[in-house]
Amino acid sequence: GMRNENIYLSRYGTTNRVALRIYYSGANYSEILTTASVLPTGVWTHLAATMDAAGQIAIYVNGAATAITLNGLNTSKLDPTKLPKAGITRSLCYIGKSNWTWDKNFQGSLAEIRLWDRARTAEEILAARDQRLSGQEPGLFGCFRCNETQGTQVRNLSLRLGHAACGLVARQAH
Repeated sequence: GMRNENIYLSRYGTTNRVALRIYYSGANYSEILTTASVLPTGVWTHLAATMDAAGQIAIYVNGAATAITLNGLNTSKLDPTKLPKAGITRSLCYIGKSNWTWDKNFQGSLAEIRLWDRARTAEEILAARDQRLSGQEPGLFGCFRCNETQGTQVRNLSLRLGHAACGLVARQAH
């Protein structure tokens, strides 16, 4: 639900900047923002965000790390006590939609969503950004190809997590 140990990656308001919010201890959050506009309209863009157990964070656009600020400071290190708690089952997880009812749904096309159980390196992100994965890569937790559906589900190629239910956003084959 809203504000409860959430990880939130989205467009920052109506800008073309990216926001990564890490909610901890209820309504408290750390906000990581790209310093530049990195989401051009009408252009395919590869977006990745990483966070490790030590609090090191990064946002990558088309395989390159972007300049970010954390709570207004030029840093990429989050206080480890402000990370989401491990071991929580998150049952209200969305892609293209938010836990916050006033947020608008994503309007665009998604090709593939990948979730990992560890922070990937810059080299790994760059090397795999244009590659199709099998779903069996070590550390891959979820791999959802948004053009491969079974009825009302988007299949997860990884066996470590279930399939995703299709929601309000229309799917487009790519």
